[in-house]
Amino acid sequence: MEKPKNILVIEDQPLIADILANALKRSGYAVTEVTTAEDAFAEMQRTRFDAILLDLVLPDMHGFEFLRAIKQDEHFREIPVIIASNVGDEVEIKKGLALGAASYIVKANVLPEDIIAAVAKTVAP
Repeated sequence: MEKPKNILVIEDQPLIADILANALKRSGYAVTEVTTAEDAFAEMQRTRFDAILLDLVLPDMHGFEFLRAIKQDEHFREIPVIIASNVGDEVEIKKGLALGAASYIVKANVLPEDIIAAVAKTVAP
């Protein structure tokens, strides 16, 4: 049996992080949850992730800065990043995609199943 794909969820709101992580786990993914960019970088040193679900508003670094940093790092640049944020104006969406995000989801407009579908399009379970 193939081992599950590893998804890193970077979300500073515990309730949202739990909803996303539980939905991903039910869909067959292995999930690591962190609340800060610093913790995300630390986890990325320990584990090879198949995709990252990234909130933009984090306590220690804006999500765009985090995205820019990993896309400039040869060890991490190939990891697909799905932005899942409530910051959803067109300028922000275009910026996220221009910085290398695989997709951009406005959390307020979708159900957890929609986020799972976006992850599934990016990586198979």
